[in-house]
Amino acid sequence: MSCEQKSKVEKQVEEIPVDIKVERFDKAFFEAKPEDLGKLKKQYPYFFPAGNDDAVWIQKMQEPIWREVYAEVQKNTPILNRCAKSLIRFFST
Repeated sequence: MSCEQKSKVEKQVEEIPVDIKVERFDKAFFEAKPEDLGKLKKQYPYFFPAGNDDAVWIQKMQEPIWREVYAEVQKNTPILNRCAKSLIRFFST
């Protein structure tokens, strides 16, 4: 078998449709309102370990230094979008 030949399984795998969506927790978290915290906890349960009071998360949502960090990350959103598009192209081909 030469390096250029693909097995039957490889060809079948290539035909499987792949739908990739990049979700950014930071964006969802810092753009949410405190009253949306329950919804965020359901959508992203792994980011909210048991034992932390909701007040901790609400304080983080509103903490000026965290908001400043988020604003700086947002300035690099075009870079993140390019990375996401590259990942989607990679997994779609």
